[in-house]
Amino acid sequence: MIIGLTGTKASGKGEVAEILKKRGFFYSSLSDRVREEAGKRGFVNYKVKDLQDIGNELRERFGSGVLAKRTLVLF
Repeated sequence: MIIGLTGTKASGKGEVAEILKKRGFFYSSLSDRVREEAGKRGFVNYKVKDLQDIGNELRERFGSGVLAKRTLVLF
């Protein structure tokens, strides 16, 4: 079973994720994939804008589902 959480900042996504993790669910964020890509590109002290730019570039090059697809291979 895959559960996707979405919402604005401070909407409680992290709290729901913690509850699900305590119940045995694996947790991974699509933004983790962007941070991994930033690391591959040599970014160390990146800013939110850097991550947004990388995420936008990945979606432009590989399609809107690229981050989800990269996450699914972890299962």
